[in-house]
Amino acid sequence: MKFKILFLLILLMGIAVLGFVIFQGTEEVSQSNEYGSDKETFNPTEEKKEEITSFFEPADLSWEEITPNAPWSKRDAQTGVVFNNKIWVMGGVLSGPGDYSQRVHKHDVWASEDGKTWELITDKASWGPRRGHTSVVFDNKIWIIGGWEKSSESYKNDVWYSEDGKNWVEATSSAEWDSRIGHAAVVFDNKIWVMGGRNAHWQFKNDVWCSEDGKNWIEVNSQSAWSGRYDHTLITFKDRIWLIGGVLCGAHGWELGKKDVWFSTNGKDWELITDKASWKGRHGHGVVVYKDKMWIVGGWDGAGLGLNDIWYSDDGLNWKKTIEDAPWDGREDHNVYVFKDKIWVAAGMISNRARKNDVWCSVQSSTIERENEKENEKEKETISNPQEIIVENPLSNSSLSPELVSSYPVSGQPEFVFVRENYAYLADGFSGLHIFDISQPENPKLIGDYNTPGYSEGVFVLDNFAYVSDKDGGFLILDVSEPKEPKLVSRYQPISAEGVFVKDNYAFLAYAWWGLKIFDVSDCYSPEIVWEQKLSEETEAVFASGNYLFLAKGQNGGFQIFDISNPKSPQLISTYKTTGYAESIFVKDNYLFLAGDTAGFYIFDISNPAQPVLISTVKVPGSVESVFVSENYAFLALGKDGLGIVDVSDSKNPKLIDTLKLSGFAERIFVSGNYIYLAVKDLGKGNLAFQNIPVENAGFLEIVKINNTNIKK
Repeated sequence: MKFKILFLLILLMGIAVLGFVIFQGTEEVSQSNEYGSDKETFNPTEEKKEEITSFFEPADLSWEEITPNAPWSKRDAQTGVVFNNKIWVMGGVLSGPGDYSQRVHKHDVWASEDGKTWELITDKASWGPRRGHTSVVFDNKIWIIGGWEKSSESYKNDVWYSEDGKNWVEATSSAEWDSRIGHAAVVFDNKIWVMGGRNAHWQFKNDVWCSEDGKNWIEVNSQSAWSGRYDHTLITFKDRIWLIGGVLCGAHGWELGKKDVWFSTNGKDWELITDKASWKGRHGHGVVVYKDKMWIVGGWDGAGLGLNDIWYSDDGLNWKKTIEDAPWDGREDHNVYVFKDKIWVAAGMISNRARKNDVWCSVQSSTIERENEKENEKEKETISNPQEIIVENPLSNSSLSPELVSSYPVSGQPEFVFVRENYAYLADGFSGLHIFDISQPENPKLIGDYNTPGYSEGVFVLDNFAYVSDKDGGFLILDVSEPKEPKLVSRYQPISAEGVFVKDNYAFLAYAWWGLKIFDVSDCYSPEIVWEQKLSEETEAVFASGNYLFLAKGQNGGFQIFDISNPKSPQLISTYKTTGYAESIFVKDNYLFLAGDTAGFYIFDISNPAQPVLISTVKVPGSVESVFVSENYAFLALGKDGLGIVDVSDSKNPKLIDTLKLSGFAERIFVSGNYIYLAVKDLGKGNLAFQNIPVENAGFLEIVKINNTNIKK
């Protein structure tokens, strides 16, 4: 009994001592926290806060401008790398008049450790002023590969390297692959790889080459599974080469971007991951690997619009977009780097064709803050435009009954059609101008051709002359008094026009990004420029009526109206901005009809040209590429959706009454009598056609008959 009591006392004393020690320990921790002792402490709340701060959420990526104006000149089509803990900018082309070959090209080399302060390494690198080249870092050197070189005015297949960016060595002046621009290069499996691009013959390549030393090259695949292209991107990710996007010929000429993703483990065998990625088709974009994901940064879309959206994926198939687009101007041919654990963007060309020399880098923002901002924005949303009319299905009570009666295949890319009397004139891209006898519309006959020097974009016929706007080929006037043998009578070469309209001995040419030119063509054998001006925005199409000239503003949307009562001194009297790509324009009486691509088409009251008034906005299936108005109907070329007919007898309440699928992409439209003539493209064969490679059925002149006696020829 005594032994049990003694044991109990010892046990209680032990518990008391242990409690005291624990109590003292607690006191020490409390005092350390209170008095700032240097003893290590543990705070669960602080550790949790640190963990949240360091977490990376891709969707929350945002941007910070490092400098709006770096010391190097504004440019695009340059190249850049990360090398020796610096970001680099090398070469490129500046803004300027004329086509690319006439502009200032650079062969300077710049480097920066922070994106703000830049050092000029050399302003005259040995590889000469050039654009459209590419670069990689390989074997502890910077490599410059191919491009278009200004001094020799030639496409190049040379390869250069440097250990410091200043002193350059030519590895080869003539690699085994074709001279080219817009190709892509990547380092994979201890080799440099070059793929795709566009050669001097405007052929889009899909070949694959590799080299272990930059001098000797081996062709791995002469024709890869992916289609020929340029301005695409290559990147290595998860032990594979990835090819993403690029440019092909299509509805907007060579500005139809791809949205496909391919990969290869050896450069020869390729697997298509998707040809319908979530992001808009594009070229001139940037791709990097960051935080174990592939990132697509900006680029150029199929309608000539610079993009500033950001997409990411960890498998190439499933893509997600950041919550907000980047605040920098949408652009192409910019440099994109991963540097100091951030994504960086520098230089490039934006939507209005201006070049940039700004530098941006990514930052991380709070998801909660962004969600709150989005909720606030929702509260600020306004009611949609009451003038907008959404047309989902054609009405069934139409009496026009459009019927496709003939489809004549051609080898080019039909851009424009014009009808006069018994002849249809088709501007067919690189295939030039075709002349058809349409005295029997159900059986058109090709009777004459003229092979224009460039890319035939537009045509207007008056009396015995055809006026042709030829991209890169100039302004041509042809004598078509003998339609079977059209003859060139004059050519104004230094021009790359988009559209042409002739009225009262004057030819008005929409000069793309270089403005408007007016020619006196009273003597077609010796046309004379009487007025020209570079405008601030693109001019896509032109229409003249009465004393006024109307310009569709292309990717900038909207139109401008000029008073041309004196064509030698036109006066701008009004500008109207719309959404969508302003494709074509038509004026009838006091109404202006504007084709707005995917935004639909617009009807304006222009009874007072100085103050045009929007009456209605009509959304229809497809993209409105062209509009032609006859009597009370607007006839629409709806791209892949074919033909659309809208009753505009009540301009405030237009009604879609008919649609008709065609053989391809309806680009332009002309109405004469009870027949509709359409320039139709086959997008599937457009790439070869644009390379000037003859292809059967690359496009069509299609003729549709309508039953309406009110429409006059």
